[in-house]
Amino acid sequence: MKKFLGLAALLAAVSTTAMAVDYSDDIHKNDYKWWQANLMHGHNQKGTASTKDTYLEFELGGRKGPVEFYGYIDFLDVLQSDTLSDQHDGANFFAELKPRLSLDAITG
Repeated sequence: MKKFLGLAALLAAVSTTAMAVDYSDDIHKNDYKWWQANLMHGHNQKGTASTKDTYLEFELGGRKGPVEFYGYIDFLDVLQSDTLSDQHDGANFFAELKPRLSLDAITG
C-alpha cells in the first residue's frame, strides 16, 4: 500500500495541468478536415453475427469553429461475393456520425 501511495504522489508531482486553447484572437485558427478510405476484410470477428466480411469504410473528421465532427460509413459486401462475405445480399450500409461542441471555443 505504501508503494502505491508513493507512486501516486510521484505521478501527481510530475503531471502537468491541462490548459485550454486560447480562442480570443480567432475562433477558426484550429480548423481542419480530413478523410480516408479503407478496404478491409475481417474473418472470424468476435462480437459480430458475421464471421467474415469485406467492406469499404470512409472515415472523416474535422473542426470548424466550435463544432467538431467524427464519423464513418461502412459499405458491407463491397465485392459482392458470397464466399468473401456472410453479409451477401443482406443489409450493406452502416454509418456512425458523432458531432460535438467545444466548450473552450464557445466560452473563449
